[in-house]
Amino acid sequence: MMLDWQGAAGAVTHHPLFGIGVTLGAYQLALALYEKTRWIFLQPVLLSMLLVIGVLLACGIDYREYRSSTEILNILLGPATVALAVPLYLNLRRIRQLFWPILITLVLGGIFATGACVALGYGSAAPGRRSRPAPR
Repeated sequence: MMLDWQGAAGAVTHHPLFGIGVTLGAYQLALALYEKTRWIFLQPVLLSMLLVIGVLLACGIDYREYRSSTEILNILLGPATVALAVPLYLNLRRIRQLFWPILITLVLGGIFATGACVALGYGSAAPGRRSRPAPR
């Protein structure tokens, strides 16, 4: 009796719940690692994002398939984001006190993120040519 390991692995990785499991598992692992070390560079959201990207690349899953399998998480994050309005309102005085540091951080973070996107988007093109996004 011969077992089809590739077929079994493909069935598991392409199951609709695989993306949810990978996402939640990566976040829990990153959170545990951060709680243990308290290193600033091991922020759970950043580390879990890198872990999910690594798993998707290792398993050969494209982003469209991952996005469709984690659609329920996106639906549930909407109300959770709106629920953040209550603690923000309760801390409005403190936010006003820290307005300038918050604004400077957001502006510098936006500039850095934009620069990183431009560098990643156009860095692979040949000299003198601009790369185009892949057709959909």
